[in-house]
Amino acid sequence: MIEGVVVDRNGRPVPHMPVRADPKGGYSGELPESATNKQGKFVITGIRYGTYLVRAGKSNEGYPWMTGTFYMNEDDGQTVVVNKEKKGFAKVVLGPRLGRIAGTVKDANGRPLSIAIIKLIIAGSNPERSYQTTIEDDGSFIIPVPPEPVNLEAFANGYEPFKSEGLNVSHDAMKKLQIRLHPTAAR
Repeated sequence: MIEGVVVDRNGRPVPHMPVRADPKGGYSGELPESATNKQGKFVITGIRYGTYLVRAGKSNEGYPWMTGTFYMNEDDGQTVVVNKEKKGFAKVVLGPRLGRIAGTVKDANGRPLSIAIIKLIIAGSNPERSYQTTIEDDGSFIIPVPPEPVNLEAFANGYEPFKSEGLNVSHDAMKKLQIRLHPTAAR
């Protein structure tokens, strides 16, 4: 098992935060996970002996899962070794709460477009600093963004893409967008 605590940058416990243990070297199946209690503590059970990267995240609250070059890993996961002599312990310290871009994607008639995809690219960067996700069935999305300008694209098969460039969202702020996609013209 892995026990631990998730705290913010000021050392305060973070309640109700999902926590995952990613095995080093790959894994097939569901990742071992848990969530913190009111005191920020968690226990992940049912894991094999090995080395894990313990991470926390809740994207809709501005704490993305701590991976990838898009976020530049402002948060720190913790490497934990579990063997038969000891259980693992992890203290995960979250970085600052990122800003978020939230909104809906609808068609020209105002119906949610659950088939749409949102892509964010750090403005002026190479394509490696990008993030892409699908949206909810009701057409809504909430995506944490780093505190630097991003370009947003929304697209779906059969619709003209939407683009917005140079969006700036500071830490802990939220920018709301209402996106309408129009059908592509028949050829």
